[in-house]
Amino acid sequence: MDVNPFRRPGESPQAAGNRFERFWARVFGVEPTRGSGNQWFAKLDVPDGGAILWSCKSTDAESFRLTKATMREAQEAATGMGSSGEMIPGVATAVDGEVLVTLRAEDFLRMFTANVKYITPSKGEQKRLRAKVPELLREDDE
Repeated sequence: MDVNPFRRPGESPQAAGNRFERFWARVFGVEPTRGSGNQWFAKLDVPDGGAILWSCKSTDAESFRLTKATMREAQEAATGMGSSGEMIPGVATAVDGEVLVTLRAEDFLRMFTANVKYITPSKGEQKRLRAKVPELLREDDE
């Protein structure tokens, strides 16, 4: 039996879902949206600070039913009234401890064809990457 890293013994599924939201926000170095799910103005769970507005779902089961309504909710929050209209809707799901990501095919393809730089590396990672390039071959603006 696999252990779900987002669920503690005896706690509610909501607490596990909140833990997953905090985990997913930390992946992008942001904070989860306070009041998401219970405030009309709190759109979805995690704005990644870049291109995608995430709806986070968590289950201990071995499957999760993804419906068109779930994707529509994410799409309306990402592109509807009160949004910038440029965000990509996404669903991040913790299914029995494994994290899965769902995007609409058109958005997935747009990210690759538009050459979107999705996550900016940390300052330390940028320095390590720069150090791998010999000094003579580095760009002047680096």
